Amino acid sequence: MQLLVLDFGGSSVKYSLIDEKGNRSEASSVSAPLGSPQEFVEAVKTLYDRFRDRVEGVAMSMPGFINGSTGYLRTAGAYFPLYGQNVYELLSPHIGVPVTVENDGKCAAYAELWAGSLRGVQDGAVVILGTGIAGGVIHGGRILRGFTGTAGEFSFMGLPTSLNLQHSLLYRCSMAGLTLTAASRLGVDQRRCPYAAFVDLFGLDNSHLSDLDRDPRFEKGVDGRLFFRLLEEGNAVIAELYDSFTASIAELLLTVQCATDPEIIALGGGVTRQARLLPDVEAQIRKYDGFLGGNAVPVVRLRATQVEGYPNELGAAYNFFKQQGIL
Repeated sequence: MQLLVLDFGGSSVKYSLIDEKGNRSEASSVSAPLGSPQEFVEAVKTLYDRFRDRVEGVAMSMPGFINGSTGYLRTAGAYFPLYGQNVYELLSPHIGVPVTVENDGKCAAYAELWAGSLRGVQDGAVVILGTGIAGGVIHGGRILRGFTGTAGEFSFMGLPTSLNLQHSLLYRCSMAGLTLTAASRLGVDQRRCPYAAFVDLFGLDNSHLSDLDRDPRFEKGVDGRLFFRLLEEGNAVIAELYDSFTASIAELLLTVQCATDPEIIALGGGVTRQARLLPDVEAQIRKYDGFLGGNAVPVVRLRATQVEGYPNELGAAYNFFKQQGIL
């Protein structure tokens, strides 16, 4: 059985054909249909029509608070026209095969359960460090959805009573927060950074610029690659921020461990390709070993995610096959 699998990202839609053994073909991408529900439907219909004679289902991964059973999108990330829409109702007049949709973080968790670091694990968690913090919790070999389907939305942990997002784990553990904070501390214009759209969301002060703002290295602000280059060069400001970053990730992982008691937590996202990150996070976690005399803090068993390149697609396919009783 072969599926058309669609991973809806903020700028593009990755697609491929995937069968029940996880084999993938015809992989490519198209521009994200962000303009309207009609544009979204047309994008899915166009791809389905291209492969209709070769597929028996359509599996989708999307951002947002999603009810995978009903197809209702409470939110949908950058796909603002789809907030409050039901994707099954939108697509059913145009797609002649079963359709499933699931949150992208939960799809990443499914991918690790099917073919990655959580294979054979009944209780685990996946935490993906990206623009925000995606992820999912596996309980009893199945994804934990919770009452409203938002279990595993780690971005919104650590919100203070002041509702200042700069104190949230979304800010402290994400690449958006890390690079924008670095730009601010270095005196570089944050609005040239890759995550400039978050400056106002996080309530950041962008008024204090230094001589570094005219340095050619910062022509495009601060991104992840430049951050780690500066870290390796021994920049003191960056080193301090990195220490806070890894400490916040340790706090996030310890919180997930306390709340869900997984056998394994798989940590992923582009930043984890930095060889030093996981060991540095583990070192931050070990600082708690002597807390309250030892043995008081749950042990975090940390692994790197193993599915690279297309975890959301693979997880979306797994979700479809599980729902259809094929896996």
